[in-house]
Amino acid sequence: MSANEARLRERSEKEPNISYNMFAAGESPGEQVMNITPQLTTCSLLPMGAAWDATTEKVRVVTIDSPLASGPILQHHVPSHR
Repeated sequence: MSANEARLRERSEKEPNISYNMFAAGESPGEQVMNITPQLTTCSLLPMGAAWDATTEKVRVVTIDSPLASGPILQHHVPSHR
């Protein structure tokens, strides 16, 4: 996840309708090891087989309801086409 953060930040600065959060959603809050593929396209807290050639990274885990308690975490913006 951290390998993608610079690209995500750059994209969200250029496009105001894009936002991101650097955490995983899980059953309980804390930290877990996330499996990440070399192409950075697939990430999972679940075990991945050796064929995925995944690396691991410790990530912050939150329950899905905790970020929602402080308001929406996802915002959808539809530009007007005039």
